[in-house]
Amino acid sequence: MKLPHETALLPRKRGSPLLNSFLIALNAVLPLMLYLALGFFLVRMHIVQEDFMQALNRFTFRVLFPFMMFNNVYAASPEDLPSTKSIAFSVVSLLAQAGSVSIANRT
Repeated sequence: MKLPHETALLPRKRGSPLLNSFLIALNAVLPLMLYLALGFFLVRMHIVQEDFMQALNRFTFRVLFPFMMFNNVYAASPEDLPSTKSIAFSVVSLLAQAGSVSIANRT
C-alpha cells in the first residue's frame, strides 16, 4: 500500500525518457500551482485577508516548497531521474544564465 506522499498526481508511463522527465517535473510543480490557485480564489472571494496570504506565501516558498522538492527527488526511483548529461546541461545553462544576468546588471 502506498502512502499519500508516494502517490503521484499523474501516472508515470514507461516509454520516452523525455515524457518521464516531464511527468516527474509536473508532479513536482502541479501541487504548488493548485495551492496558488486556491489562495487566489480565497482572496478574491474575501474569505481570507491579503496580508495573511502574503505571509502564507512566504512560508510556503521558504519552508514547504523545499521540503516538497526534496521529497519528490528522494521518492523518485533511479530510472526515473534524468541522465547525467541532462543534469550537466542544466547546471551549465543555469550558470550561463546567472553569468549573463550578472553582466547585464553591471552595465
